[in-house]
Amino acid sequence: MANHLQQKFSSLTQNYSGLTIGIVCAEWNAIVLDEMLQRCIETLQHYKVKHIEVIKVPGSFEIPFATKHLCCELNVDAVIAMGCIIKGETMHDVVLAQSVTDALMQLNMMQNKPVILGVLTVNSQQQAVERVNGVHGDKGKECAETALRMCEIAKLKQK
Repeated sequence: MANHLQQKFSSLTQNYSGLTIGIVCAEWNAIVLDEMLQRCIETLQHYKVKHIEVIKVPGSFEIPFATKHLCCELNVDAVIAMGCIIKGETMHDVVLAQSVTDALMQLNMMQNKPVILGVLTVNSQQQAVERVNGVHGDKGKECAETALRMCEIAKLKQK
């Protein structure tokens, strides 16, 4: 049975027009996140997602609150949480990344909806750019595809 599930989720279908996907995107580090958001939206549109709700928040710390709003008030099928935390001279990045990750994981379990972690934690602006523009991945696209796969898993649970 595990092989059957693995095969089922190894590729996506081409039509997810019935889904509503929420995206929470921080404005801090917009140079990176604007491109990541655009690539995410383009990927969702490629898979025919027609209902995409985007909420912009000031920074990564505010992402969990907006994610909860999308899950509870707008009743989306999944939320993609996007932020970019760059290491600084203090431990601020570590504390922030851990807090945001923990909060998103709790929402993932409590709301019983997929919450996709698209918060980059990097050492430099250059590392962030490389993870968005394809040199070391395309995190916007990856987050979109992960959300769609997780929505398929959520559908199986409902049957």
